Amino acid sequence: MSINNEVAGLINNGLLLFAGIEEADTEADADWLAGKVVNMRIFADAEGKMNRSVLEAGGGILVVSQCGPAV
Repeated sequence: MSINNEVAGLINNGLLLFAGIEEADTEADADWLAGKVVNMRIFADAEGKMNRSVLEAGGGILVVSQCGPAV
């Protein structure tokens, strides 16, 4: 990802996560979401089946905030 022609984030094998958080969200909500994201079995295993998580695949996660300005 680049901003004004400068690299702001880079990921090879992994996930691009657009995250939107609001004031009502708690630390417990963030922990739950993080657990769901890192444990989704969406990467192919040796047999080509979607059966590995980003952690098992050795991938990374690039998180982009989608929070708007405070009102």
